Amino acid sequence: MSDIHGAAGSYVVHGLGAAEHAEFERHLRHCRACQVEVRELRETAAELSRLTSRTPPPGLRIRVLSSIRRYRPLPPPPSTPSSAPVVPEAAGTASAAPPRSPARPLVLALAAALALVLALGGVVLGQGQQHRLELVQTERESQLMTAEDTTVHRAVLAGGHPVTLVVSRRQDRALLVGAELPVLDPDHRYQLWTQDRSGAMVAGPVFRSADRHRVWLTTGVTRAVAVAVTVEPPGGSARPSTSPEVIASF
Repeated sequence: MSDIHGAAGSYVVHGLGAAEHAEFERHLRHCRACQVEVRELRETAAELSRLTSRTPPPGLRIRVLSSIRRYRPLPPPPSTPSSAPVVPEAAGTASAAPPRSPARPLVLALAAALALVLALGGVVLGQGQQHRLELVQTERESQLMTAEDTTVHRAVLAGGHPVTLVVSRRQDRALLVGAELPVLDPDHRYQLWTQDRSGAMVAGPVFRSADRHRVWLTTGVTRAVAVAVTVEPPGGSARPSTSPEVIASF
């Protein structure tokens, strides 16, 4: 290998051939700079693995490695052993330039890898966050579904549109699921309501028909005697402006 120091990145991602791999490992036993670089690259790769949650598409590794091979990082300058004798400067001789710090291709390699992943439509960091949100949502739904007082209410609204409401009054929560409501025009939204014992209608969440598969009602459920839905302006209403359709009565 003509530039063995520059092979650290390929070594970490298993991009070397068998002969080059063996050669680099022999070199690695004696090169402190490469040892540090390999360790930091492995830590970075582990962090990227932790932040991502989905299997990258087939062929992504090949495309990334092919792109990496277009660029060759500068090798670190040779390190001077601490035990090497210091040679005094000869009179009239210009001072040598101070030694450069070892090259640090780690940041550039990480930036290039992230850019390639984004450009190629592979795994992005936001997917890890999305996955965690999905896990929280799943746990939240599981707690509702397994509550001792959970009840399931089904109704058919005007026009023959079925809706289902899962309720736990102890948890003061209800979840509208599987609602097959028609798509509304841009000037209207659906709104959930709870009705208390006095007959007053308490405003709940506003949602579009596109949100109909999961709509949470997280207040007023414990004291409610009924849950209903209306069609309102986009920002919702303080009082129903259309006739409420009852989804569940308690």
